[in-house]
Amino acid sequence: MIALLHGDDAVFVREAANRGIFAYITNGDAEEFQSSIDIVLRRYADYHNLEGAFGRRAVIERAKGILMERHSVSDQQGFELLRSHSQRTGRKLYDIATAVLDSHLLLAPRPAKAEAYEPGQPAL
Repeated sequence: MIALLHGDDAVFVREAANRGIFAYITNGDAEEFQSSIDIVLRRYADYHNLEGAFGRRAVIERAKGILMERHSVSDQQGFELLRSHSQRTGRKLYDIATAVLDSHLLLAPRPAKAEAYEPGQPAL
């Protein structure tokens, strides 16, 4: 969102910034306006991509936590379970993590004394 102002208004700009404005122009010509639009679109795309990355990371972390609990493994080993399964199956890591989140409630409870995962063992 870009605000086009006919003059400087610091109070308005501050309030607009609090409400999510990306830029403002005061009495600009068409070229300045187009440049501002280009910058805003680029920043919005960056923001959107970053937001998506954070969301994907949260899903992967949750799935890793489930695997850590189920297999009594460290966080690194939990991630390795996800990564190795992703590589073996040719599916994206995020898709594997989503599958773990979607199905973990269907699995039997963890036995009282589970064997720990060791690298090289079949997983998932």
